[in-house]
Amino acid sequence: DGTNFSILLDTVAAGIAPSNNYVTTDLAGFGAKAKLYYRLNFTLKNGTSGTSPIRTVNNTDSAAMLANFDAERINHTTVALNWSSSIDAQFQNYTVERLIAGSSYHPIGGTIEAEHQTNYVYHLNDQPDPAGALVDGTVITFRVTGILANGGSVVFPEKSVVWSQNNALVNIYPNPVQNGHLTLLYECDPGTAVDVRITDAVGKQIYGTQLTASQWHNTTTLYTFAHPAGVYVVKVTIGGKTYIRKMEWL
Repeated sequence: DGTNFSILLDTVAAGIAPSNNYVTTDLAGFGAKAKLYYRLNFTLKNGTSGTSPIRTVNNTDSAAMLANFDAERINHTTVALNWSSSIDAQFQNYTVERLIAGSSYHPIGGTIEAEHQTNYVYHLNDQPDPAGALVDGTVITFRVTGILANGGSVVFPEKSVVWSQNNALVNIYPNPVQNGHLTLLYECDPGTAVDVRITDAVGKQIYGTQLTASQWHNTTTLYTFAHPAGVYVVKVTIGGKTYIRKMEWL
C-alpha cells in the first residue's frame, strides 16, 4: 500500500552470499492492486544501514519496458544492433530476428547466451542485403526476444531502418539560401571523400571545399560566404557520385 512494507527477500536468512548482482522474483502478482512498491534495505560491513529510493511498478508495465534496443546503419552494408536490459539476470539467452518488408521474420546471429549482468550491452552486426538487391526506401525491422529461465519470453520493442544506397545526397537546404549558410545531409561509408563546389550563372567557381564523412548519417553546415542574390549551381560529389542542384541565394 506504499506505507507498510513486507519482506520479499532476506539475503542473510536465505543464505545468499554477497554478490555484485542480486535477483529475486515476486510471485505474489498484482491481484486487484494497481501498483506495487519496492525498496531495498541494506547493511554495510561497518554496520551502517540505509534504504534505497522506492520503485513503483504499475500493473500496466511490461518487462519490455525494462529493455533498451537500437538498430543503426553504420555503413552501406551493415546495421549495428545493440540491446540491454535491467533484468538481464532473468534471461537464459536471446534471439534476434529480421523482417524485410513483404516477408516474415527470420532469425539472425544464432542463440546469444545471457551474461547475467544488469544493463550489459550486447552487440550484433547484420548485413541484410549481401546481394545488393534492396531498393531505396525498403523498411527493415529487427526484434530481440529474451528467453526466461522458466521458459517464458520477453519481446523487446521493435526497431526499423529505412534502406538507402551508398553515397547518397539525402537533402540540401535551405532553398533559397540565406546568410550564406547551406546544410548537407548525406549517407556514405565513414572516411568517404565529399567535394562541394558552387558556381555562378557563367560557370565561375565561387566556393569550394572538401569534407570527409565521419559516419553513415552525416549532417554538415557550410558557410559559403555572402554572394550577390541570384541562382547558383551546387555540385556535390560523394565517393565519386555527383549531384547537381540549382539553388537561389538571397
